[in-house]
Amino acid sequence: MKVIEVKTPEQLKSYIKATNKALDIVFPVEYLKRGLVRALVDADGKVLGGYALIHKGNFRCIESLPKIKKLKVKKVINDNNTLEFNGLWISKEIENGADRLKFWLQLWKDISFSKKKYVVFAYKITNINAERIFKMVHSQTLFRGVTDLQPGMTEAQYESIEVLPVFNVQRAVVTKLNFLFRKMTDLPLIRYKKVV
Repeated sequence: MKVIEVKTPEQLKSYIKATNKALDIVFPVEYLKRGLVRALVDADGKVLGGYALIHKGNFRCIESLPKIKKLKVKKVINDNNTLEFNGLWISKEIENGADRLKFWLQLWKDISFSKKKYVVFAYKITNINAERIFKMVHSQTLFRGVTDLQPGMTEAQYESIEVLPVFNVQRAVVTKLNFLFRKMTDLPLIRYKKVV
């Protein structure tokens, strides 16, 4: 099991297909090409998890905001100081704690050394585990409610749009080490349906 950077058209196609099965969303290729895409793959190249860190706007979670809120947020959030964190998932097939830990540590590294000041992201309000984790590292809520439909989505979502200082991510590996280690090795951070 290894974490790879998704680069080739074939790898990107596999990532998009697997992510669609896991999250019920088809990310546009043009969107993913604006950032760093990682995939957790087995020895046969099967995608069993992944995430995208988008370095250039427009950011999907910001574009999904109501118009008035979007204009206010864009005065602070921009390409120079912010990246978007999206498409996070890991299959329940990953039962080995070491493989899961490898995945989360790579994510921590990618965000921590991104040279950005902020991370923006969204999660479904019904996802209590995600909310608990993100609040633990002191993310700030920009908006909670029904967001506008974005390309690749089948329906609008009831989401929480958050912003998080990268510094909070960097120090979490020290200040929250025991909690994070347990969550990352014994339990998936976010539970999704099994990808087959």
